Amino acid sequence: MASTQDREAQVAIPLRYNEA
Repeated sequence: MASTQDREAQVAIPLRYNEA
């Protein structure tokens, strides 16, 4: 379960940075 949250966090960071 921790692996899934870690993967979602790494994807949400670059996705938001690109939108900025």
